[in-house]
Amino acid sequence: MTMVNVRFKVNGEVVAAKGEPGDSIMQVAVRQQLPSIEGECGGELSCATCHVYADTQGFRPLSEEEGELLELVEERADNSRLSCQLILREEMTDIEVTIP
Repeated sequence: MTMVNVRFKVNGEVVAAKGEPGDSIMQVAVRQQLPSIEGECGGELSCATCHVYADTQGFRPLSEEEGELLELVEERADNSRLSCQLILREEMTDIEVTIP
C-alpha cells in the first residue's frame, strides 16, 4: 500500500509522519502524539480541537459545518481547516500542515 508523507510544522520544528490513504490528518497527528491536536470528538466534526493550517488542494472543499466550527477558533486564517476533515488519498505523496 502506498503511504503518504505528512510533515507537521509545530513549535518551529518539523515532525515527519506517514499515513495511509483513508486516514485523516488528525489520525496521523494523534498517532504521533503531537501537541495541540486533541481530536476530542474522534473526527466526528463536533469539537474543532484538531485545527491546522494547510494547503488544501486535493482535499474536499470546506463544508458549511466545518466552517461554522472554525468560527470558534481564535487563530483562524484563510487556510484554516479541521484536520479530521482532511482525508489522505492514494494520489497524494507529500502533505505539509502547520499546527497553530
